[in-house]
Amino acid sequence: MKMIPVVLYLRKLLPAPVGSRGRLLPLVLALSPLLAFGGDSGSFYRSGFGHNWEWAKNLALAENLPPERNLRPSHPEPDGIPADFGAMHNREYALIGAGAPTARSEFDVYVREGRLSYVKEPCRESDTRDPFFLHVLPADENDLPEWSRLHGFENRDFDFGEHGAVFDGKCLATVPLPDYDIDSVRTGQYVPGEGQSWRVAFGAVSDREYAMIVAGTPTARSEFDVYVHEGKLSYVKEPCREGDPRDPFFLHVLPARENDLPDGSRPHGFENRDFDFGEHGAVLDGKCLATVPLPDYDIDSIRTGQYVPGEGQSWRVTFGVVSDREYALIVAGTPTARSEFDVYVHEGKLSYVKEPCREGDTRDPFFLHLLPADENDLPEWSRPHGFESRDFDFGEHGAVLDGKCLATVALPDYDIDGFRTGQYVPSEGRSWQVDNGISLGSHLKLILKAILYRVGLA
Repeated sequence: MKMIPVVLYLRKLLPAPVGSRGRLLPLVLALSPLLAFGGDSGSFYRSGFGHNWEWAKNLALAENLPPERNLRPSHPEPDGIPADFGAMHNREYALIGAGAPTARSEFDVYVREGRLSYVKEPCRESDTRDPFFLHVLPADENDLPEWSRLHGFENRDFDFGEHGAVFDGKCLATVPLPDYDIDSVRTGQYVPGEGQSWRVAFGAVSDREYAMIVAGTPTARSEFDVYVHEGKLSYVKEPCREGDPRDPFFLHVLPARENDLPDGSRPHGFENRDFDFGEHGAVLDGKCLATVPLPDYDIDSIRTGQYVPGEGQSWRVTFGVVSDREYALIVAGTPTARSEFDVYVHEGKLSYVKEPCREGDTRDPFFLHLLPADENDLPEWSRPHGFESRDFDFGEHGAVLDGKCLATVALPDYDIDGFRTGQYVPSEGRSWQVDNGISLGSHLKLILKAILYRVGLA
């Protein structure tokens, strides 16, 4: 008996004869849920199909059906959307809205748990009318479906009715993201035949990639933790407030050799790679994460942070960077000295290596005293001491690379007789020290110079 209203309804909509098979398509699509659920309206709405009537009506109009032939069921409809439907979506809405949006425009866009959610409140009927475009750019183009490789992205355009609902004056659509690692996403809405009405672009990152990044020790800490890994720079903050990713980021890359710089960057001595968070970043379950590729050339150091346009920098860190290749070259040799760090002398540089690296290992400053073969080579201010002091903080010349600590300091051009280096705790003293090439006579000579300097005779 449940089929009778459906048959009568079809009869009402399509008085014989039916002029075209094409006119039947939208009706079948619209009514198929009713047939599947035996015409039970409660099951129909709980299934989610009841919220696609607008889409079905538009499809019918596209097939040139008369406007009065709407696609409403002949049996009575429920009084609005069932209460359990709204409660379910309010819970999901609250979970999504608890984090900071990945991007803001006509809709707030969130990345969470492998899905992309579009949220708007308050929501007008016209907000959901235009189709949405969604272009997913992979980290590796080989992960794309074959038909997408020509374009360099996967097209996942959709209509709001396919993935969305309007409830309690709020619009919410949630779309699953592909399983492969994603570099960035472009999305928004467009008016067919006219163009895009709004658009946002942002980087996206998987939970797996986030876990791999934060498993290591940050290279530098400030408003964001900064990590160097696999030729990339990642900025991490947890928990993430809405204002944290708003200000633009500056990124100045100083090369090991200035000739490696692009021509336009050489007058400045660094390559400027400033960016907005939305270009390379995403908000993932309340965590801010942006990942930026580093240039292929060997890097001496990096200056990065955020700035407020027209006001200045809000935070800044500076640190040395080393490549996997350089690290492998260094540790292939034998350490010149061993202590809390292994110390290597190579190619006119001094490198400090520790593996595995704990967070506290790089906190205390390093001292470095260089004894020249000829004291006349010393800078004038160093001659009373008999050595050149090149003390430094790890962040100036060092990096944490996949759980390994590595700092590399350039040695002066003059011939060196020996060096003394280690770390010290300010106001307490040295925590460790190594001497290399400093004979007993040289050591006594340094002590005598220090005494004479203190009494004003040097």
